[in-house]
Amino acid sequence: MIRLMIVDDQKILLEGLVKIFEGQSHIEVVSALPFSELVEPVCDQLHPDAILLDICMEGKNSGIILAKRLKERKNPPKIIIMTGFQDISFLEMARSAGADSFIYKESTAREFMDCLEKTMAGEHIFPDVRGQVTFGIQGVTLTDRELDILRLVCRNLSYKEIADELHISIRTVSFHVSNMLRKTGHKSLIGLAVEAAEQLNADGRRARVVSMPCAEIFDAQDAAWKESVLPSAVRCRLAVEAASPDYWYKYVGLDGDVLGMHSFGASAPGSVMFERFGFTTANVLEKARALLRK
Repeated sequence: MIRLMIVDDQKILLEGLVKIFEGQSHIEVVSALPFSELVEPVCDQLHPDAILLDICMEGKNSGIILAKRLKERKNPPKIIIMTGFQDISFLEMARSAGADSFIYKESTAREFMDCLEKTMAGEHIFPDVRGQVTFGIQGVTLTDRELDILRLVCRNLSYKEIADELHISIRTVSFHVSNMLRKTGHKSLIGLAVEAAEQLNADGRRARVVSMPCAEIFDAQDAAWKESVLPSAVRCRLAVEAASPDYWYKYVGLDGDVLGMHSFGASAPGSVMFERFGFTTANVLEKARALLRK
């Protein structure tokens, strides 16, 4: 019998996963939790064999932080990280945290079952993302070498460290990075922000771009580190999010602004949607300049 704990702050998904696994005679769902703070105390009481853990959740702890802490225990449970974001950085963070396996939320019921059973049998299940990586919001095809470099970039290695790791020249690293940027056409939110920041810098305004792929991981860091990233003295802040803007106001403050979406259901190619909802370098730049004029 596999004693399984499921942790996700999306109620519909949590209930759906419970139904999938409860229908199996060899699996017992011992707990289904919506909050990250409950995971460790419940583990102490129930001692699950495996935990299916969302990577980003409501609460103080992300799935990555919990995975690290749980894997430091004596006789730790198997940890399967799940996410709805097909971003290679999450895959690498899960590996680094010691997760046993990784699965996307869009997977079928059978795939969830196979992942759990194979993980319990000692296998490590991680998706093969080669050729189907999502970079920003644009689906692009990356070569094997580009994927190798992107994985190392996600680990915060410098160009020189990447070159040493892959036994190639720094010039070759730079060439592949340039190719990846060309393929995305600066259509990612980060690309828009960087381009706008470069223009602000050219205007004599000092601008910093902060990429926050998982706010829960950021929130879990110590106060000094967070202050170094988002200095309290800098009150002119603009967040860019291709979704509801509400979540980001706690980071931009009363003096800041958020470029986001206030509706849903529209459908069109990514470039058209970006233009339609104002996710353009010109609009980001105008909003930043408006904040500076206050």
